Amino acid sequence: VVIDAMLQLKEYARIKLMILGSSFFGDAKNENVFMGSLREKARRIEGHIVFTGFIPYKNVPDYLHLADIAVLPSMWEEPFGLTVVEAMAAGLPLITTHSGGIPEICEGVATIVERENIVENLTNAILDLYENPEKRKAMAKASLERSKLFDKERYAEEFFRVIEGTKRIDKSL
Repeated sequence: VVIDAMLQLKEYARIKLMILGSSFFGDAKNENVFMGSLREKARRIEGHIVFTGFIPYKNVPDYLHLADIAVLPSMWEEPFGLTVVEAMAAGLPLITTHSGGIPEICEGVATIVERENIVENLTNAILDLYENPEKRKAMAKASLERSKLFDKERYAEEFFRVIEGTKRIDKSL
């Protein structure tokens, strides 16, 4: 759907898309039909889309820091979108979908679009951030700040707080 949105934005020469990752952990020989169809669709706007292929996890932040915006639509009821948190931690303005737990993760710091008319919604959201650099800057700052709610120390603290609370409940039974 992001490639379809890019097709709608092809007249904007400065808007580029970088698709991170691969479906087979670096084994390009085994590219699946889905990835092949994405590459085929992208040929219509060659030069506007780059496929990185597999990126070792430790290098993902380096690639995220190359971006101006993260566009991370989820087409299913995503329970917890780790990529959303990673984009926020990279200080990226975020465009995502109203799917599962995603709105809770990025509450107040992202453009959240509905999945109905997804291509049009993504196209409009991308164009809005492209044309409003001050909004992008404010969203980037807010994303980075919000991402701190999900750092490993806080996560561990909350996790153990819940477990300890559960233990207390269990002991009282």
